[in-house]
Amino acid sequence: MISRAPLLLFAFLAGAVVVIAESLPDDWAFRPLKPAAIPAPTLQAPNTSTNPIDLFIYARLAGRGLKPTPIAGGRVLIRRVYFDLTGLPPTPEEVETFVRDKQPDAFERVVDQLLASPLHGERWARHWLDVVRFGESQGFEYDRIRDNAWRYRDYVINAFNADKPYNQFIREQLAGDVIEPVTQEGIVATGFLVAGPWDQAGSGSASPSVRAMVREAELEDMLGTIGQTFLGVTLNCARCHNHKFDPIPQRDYYRIKAVFQGVRHGERSLVTKEEETRRASEAAAKKHKLAAVELRLAEIETNARTRAMERRAPTRREQGSNHAGSETGVPVQPFARWTFETNALDSVGSLHARLEGGARIINGRLALDGKEAFAITEPLKLPLREKTLEAWVALAALEQGGGGIITVEADDGRNFDGIVFAERQPRRWVAGSEFYRRTHELELATDETTAPGQLIHIALVYQRDHTIAMFRNGQPYGEPYQWTSEFGAFDTFPAGTSRVLFGKRHTGAGKAMFAGEIEEARLYDRALTRQEIAASFSAGPDVLSITRDKVLVTLTESESRERKRLVEERDTLLAAAKDQSAPPMGYVAKPEKPDATFVLLRGEFDKPREQVVAGALSALAKPSSELALSADTTEAERRRRFADWIASPENPLTARTIVNRVWHYHFGRGLVATPNDFGKMGERPTHPELLDWLAGWFISPDGANWSLKKLHRLIVTSETWRSSSESANIKSAISDRRATRTTTTDSLNTDSLITGFRPRRLEAEAVRDAMLAVSGELNPQVGGLSFRPFKHVGNGGQNEYFASDPIGSDFNRRTVYRICVHSARDPLLDSLDCPEFSTRTAVRPNTTTPLQALSLMNNSLVQRQATKLAERIEREAGRDTKAQVKSLWLRCYAREPRTDELRAATKLAHEQGLESVAWAVLNSNEFVFVR
Repeated sequence: MISRAPLLLFAFLAGAVVVIAESLPDDWAFRPLKPAAIPAPTLQAPNTSTNPIDLFIYARLAGRGLKPTPIAGGRVLIRRVYFDLTGLPPTPEEVETFVRDKQPDAFERVVDQLLASPLHGERWARHWLDVVRFGESQGFEYDRIRDNAWRYRDYVINAFNADKPYNQFIREQLAGDVIEPVTQEGIVATGFLVAGPWDQAGSGSASPSVRAMVREAELEDMLGTIGQTFLGVTLNCARCHNHKFDPIPQRDYYRIKAVFQGVRHGERSLVTKEEETRRASEAAAKKHKLAAVELRLAEIETNARTRAMERRAPTRREQGSNHAGSETGVPVQPFARWTFETNALDSVGSLHARLEGGARIINGRLALDGKEAFAITEPLKLPLREKTLEAWVALAALEQGGGGIITVEADDGRNFDGIVFAERQPRRWVAGSEFYRRTHELELATDETTAPGQLIHIALVYQRDHTIAMFRNGQPYGEPYQWTSEFGAFDTFPAGTSRVLFGKRHTGAGKAMFAGEIEEARLYDRALTRQEIAASFSAGPDVLSITRDKVLVTLTESESRERKRLVEERDTLLAAAKDQSAPPMGYVAKPEKPDATFVLLRGEFDKPREQVVAGALSALAKPSSELALSADTTEAERRRRFADWIASPENPLTARTIVNRVWHYHFGRGLVATPNDFGKMGERPTHPELLDWLAGWFISPDGANWSLKKLHRLIVTSETWRSSSESANIKSAISDRRATRTTTTDSLNTDSLITGFRPRRLEAEAVRDAMLAVSGELNPQVGGLSFRPFKHVGNGGQNEYFASDPIGSDFNRRTVYRICVHSARDPLLDSLDCPEFSTRTAVRPNTTTPLQALSLMNNSLVQRQATKLAERIEREAGRDTKAQVKSLWLRCYAREPRTDELRAATKLAHEQGLESVAWAVLNSNEFVFVR
């Protein structure tokens, strides 16, 4: 246990530098860029910069009689730039290399090295994910995890590392799935549109009104994110009326809504059409070959089974009736019956099934893998209302949920009835139905305890009066119930469009696959009685008590050789099919044909007024808000045109917003202090000439040409960014932040000027990552599935997540790879102002609270890293305590300890161990701040 030694707790940096701009019109941001001439350099030592940023800043300082701030020392600067560009501290070796390098371009070479590092994308992707409200779960009451949402996070990381041009970055996130040539990367990019929370319960409500209200809220969130992220305007404020402060009429909101009217949340294959065609062709060839192999195998094994059957005693079924017995002893003929002896044919009629997704017939059973395998029949020839579903089934495992055994569905799964295992309650059987309309939790039902592989008889009876009864092993399972629906009853499955499924709850369902085997299944076109169900169970299926060994022993020598060769060939084909059959999936935009879009009175879904066509913001002179679209324009073309409109070099909002956003993350405050709101209710730019110059330079082919890395480089190599945070100018400029809005240049004062770099606390993720880095425990794995540091309780419906601190390399990855589940918060990260995933966070709060100090003192991860850090220092510095302290300071602070620090730390190490010193260092101001 680490002793509670005295700590250097967080210092409170009171206020912020508030900069007041010249008089600007309220709609300044909507006006064209006006790049100002770069002020002439003064070239007066020690500040001789020719960086345009410095020249704009220095000119303003000179006008107030102030001198530029001196450049920070090398050790301070190297630590600052490492955290700024990569989010991690430099190693002692990297610090010493830089400090010893006396070449004039030493710092520029370090910057280029860091911008080329994959760590850069991880650092800056976290900033972007804040802005776009990226989450990996649905939020709301279900909060179901999105297993494939992580692909969008990796897309952002890779885009930043590759220095993807920002205009292309915009286009891909808005319309990457429809911009030719379509690529998997482009499809993944549209995860931006659906990165926010989604009301799964409301979207699936049986009430059309609820679904419509939820849909309007969903689109408002989407449009608000688009407007604030790329344009810096609160577009969502114009949903119910004309924007109260900015030149955004309500009609513009609905014209932009028409662009995205067809975008839906959901999982989608990432395979392009060209790739899909190629895969389909290859799969068809392999499927044809596999069918031939399995046909020959079936012939060999059927002949062997026939020989084996001749040697065994007859079953009860063969001695008696082949059907369920009625109360009068007259056999009950099924509507359809599948024995799965050698195929999936209906042995009574013509309702034959075909195997899909790798489903197989093995030893007289339908084998289902719980992932993709299922069987589906031809359409019903007659309508079906009153009915009984019956099956003998063997579970592969008790811990599975939502899989269907036998289902009757219509309308491609939009309506269905079926026997389902553990959909709403673990280990419980249930009568599945669309939106649970005919589904009740069965009273008095018990958990399934039958061992995997053992047969269970399940029957589900639907009576004409809407009574539903379930039976297990011939006995009632739970209490029968009678269902009603205020939203309309679906009780007849029509001929021609209804089918029977095995192993899948219904078409289009999530987590719908059953893992196990079906011995036999039957469908009756009437409701069997309790006695008939009991008789059927007593008679049993056509179980052939023949083990595979008994079958194989009857093979001839030539059959055995041929079978061995065919099995190897089949397994090879199945493995190849499995690799190809499951295309990569992503939680991305799922487009559909958009409905007509109307302006809604007060934003209410049931008060449509005039119809509008897709368009953009009319307040901009250029580019034109008229996108030359009609009400019949395809969903794809709408998004393509709108993406081009936002990414146009003529759009002043786009360039201003991104250069200001990047400036904000480098300096802790943007030239516009409200990066998501350039409107009247946002802050005015402190240096409008610099903002417009940066925006113009950023999009110019002769400037950055939309390169974010060039923008980063320009900013961090400026003397303004490299200035000392301890200068007199900075200290005099720090004051309480006041919401003063002055309209004349004359009112500017020294407190309102950018005088250099301001010290600030690291974000929560950077604090955690830095601890792992200095302790040597950081796992550098890049990309892929997110790690999940919590316990998850839930099954299909409501989900609960309980924070934990699991130990292991998988959980020591950078925090950007921690799964972003809305209700699975981390106490340490939360205390350090980690934002809610569901909100668009352009500026993180930067609080100082007792809880932060307590979290850092007591959190188990912090204590564990302190122990690992001490062990690392002891290995590297040897047994000399002073050498250990010096090594600790170099690794964590990028400097050697002062005399008083060395004396105090050495004393503490002798008294309480180096672990206590390491723990105090991880809790110190200097460790969690950059200056």
